[in-house]
Amino acid sequence: MGFGIHVVKLGSAFAYTLYPIILHSYVRKRYKIDYTVKPDNLAIKQRWDAFFHQVAYFVTTNTDTIVLTVFANIKEVYVYSVYNLVIVAIRKFSTSFTNGLESAFGNMIAGEEKRLLRENFMIVETMTFAIGSFVCIVAGVMIVPFVNVYTKNVVDVQYSRPLFATIMIAGQFLETIRQPYQILIQAAGKYKETKRIVIFEPLINISISILLVIRFGLVGVAVGTFVSILIRTFGFSSFISEHFIEGTLKRTLQMIMMAVVDAVFVYIVYYLLKLGTTMTFVAWVGHTLIVSAITLIVVFCSLTLLRRNELIKLISKIKTIIVGKKRG
Repeated sequence: MGFGIHVVKLGSAFAYTLYPIILHSYVRKRYKIDYTVKPDNLAIKQRWDAFFHQVAYFVTTNTDTIVLTVFANIKEVYVYSVYNLVIVAIRKFSTSFTNGLESAFGNMIAGEEKRLLRENFMIVETMTFAIGSFVCIVAGVMIVPFVNVYTKNVVDVQYSRPLFATIMIAGQFLETIRQPYQILIQAAGKYKETKRIVIFEPLINISISILLVIRFGLVGVAVGTFVSILIRTFGFSSFISEHFIEGTLKRTLQMIMMAVVDAVFVYIVYYLLKLGTTMTFVAWVGHTLIVSAITLIVVFCSLTLLRRNELIKLISKIKTIIVGKKRG
């Protein structure tokens, strides 16, 4: 409506302020909490280890912007911010499917339901792979055309960065398929046992990013982030495979290899159909729908070959949920 950025941000700040106020009011009204009871610190004895996990994740997700600000041209930060819009959207979309699973896994672990835990974990693993593959392949193919349309009137810096975009999307794919491993570790309370794995992520990210940013700019920080995410993903996968569900590390490798094959196939089809020509935003939406349809078919076929049993169980659970909602 023509207001300045300060007024716009004030509006969003006001909206965010309402949430904790409403939540606080609901909790006080719904639950009777006795604030005089002494806390049981043994119940949260790994709180600092859990806090360390969160700090490491925070550092990793913010390293790129800080390193670019300090060591690169500020215009590179502008370019990074535009591409990061897509990355953040993918992250929020993928995590929305796994929210609330930690308590379910925790109940299975507490009840020592190993068979049920393995079965449900592999279904969730299949689901995150399907979501991650589909979203990241579509984004990987269409992100540069999107940025070109989004910044078509900007001439002060080159926004078309295919290599940087590919590395960023690949890192987000790894982060997406890592979610079941991270949730299971949190559900089991294995914060202390996995702290060594977590330490390496921010250290490697910062080290590689600083070493490469001066020469390679955006690509350098993207490589730093990708390598750090890769190490944490395989570290968590290896831990799960060793302590909870055997064969997880092997399945992780299989999923990554299958995703690479799927991505290459979709891009070849995209190139042969000549969908990458200059386009308007409307044309981009149309091309994205075509790429999405192709990717959906390819990913479904891959899952049928790689994870047929889990795919059948996943579809069955989705049908049960839909039928249950309709009856409700």
